Amino acid sequence: MYCRWTRQGQPLRSLWTDKVRPYVESWAEALDDIVFEDQPYSDEAFADYLWWYLPRTRTCVVHVLPEALIEPAAVSETYPLV
Repeated sequence: MYCRWTRQGQPLRSLWTDKVRPYVESWAEALDDIVFEDQPYSDEAFADYLWWYLPRTRTCVVHVLPEALIEPAAVSETYPLV
């Protein structure tokens, strides 16, 4: 990966543009690489995806409280006058 490259041991006038160019070009063409799949959802495919995805990312499990139901106020309920 290019982020691990250093100048240590490199010739004095070495050009980094030749080394970085493939990464820059692939990033510039990223929008062209979108894949639209019209396949039905399957639990097996999702499990395979998670097996591939989770070791490659940082995961954080957060407990989300269910949203409380907000009931509309009655017309008779008003703020107290001060």
